[in-house]
Amino acid sequence: MNDAGIPVFTVNVIVSADDLKAQNASFVEYVGADQVAGGAQMGQQALKDLGDTAKIVAGIIGDPDQIPTNQRDQGFTDVLSKNPNAKVVQTLNGKIDPNVSLQVASDLLQAHPDMNVIFADAGPHAVGALQAVMQQDKPDSIRGLCLLRRRHGLD
Repeated sequence: MNDAGIPVFTVNVIVSADDLKAQNASFVEYVGADQVAGGAQMGQQALKDLGDTAKIVAGIIGDPDQIPTNQRDQGFTDVLSKNPNAKVVQTLNGKIDPNVSLQVASDLLQAHPDMNVIFADAGPHAVGALQAVMQQDKPDSIRGLCLLRRRHGLD
């Protein structure tokens, strides 16, 4: 497209700057959400819901192969890292698949019994994480799913 002189815009598609450079390509404009800010907003919401002085043990269901999920995870982690009572203990790959996310969320909950926040950074991750929380009968101890819980009528 660049060789043909056709301007390229991306809409809600984040393209790796390194990949573009390697192909001697570029785009005119990205139009879409600020993924880092979205993750930060979720981190701020977790702190607000649990309280600034609460101990927060968080896990992330993400996908390291996806730029948007990595950016959301970074925003979330940046916010929690500023609170001395909060820590992100592990990030697992949900592969944008609810079944994989169910398995890795189950593993996460078993590995960290004191976990009280799961940040599922994509819709399929949230579905799997919610199923894992329900299967392990932990809907009251995993407060980080409060937004999902309200949407699914679990509060």
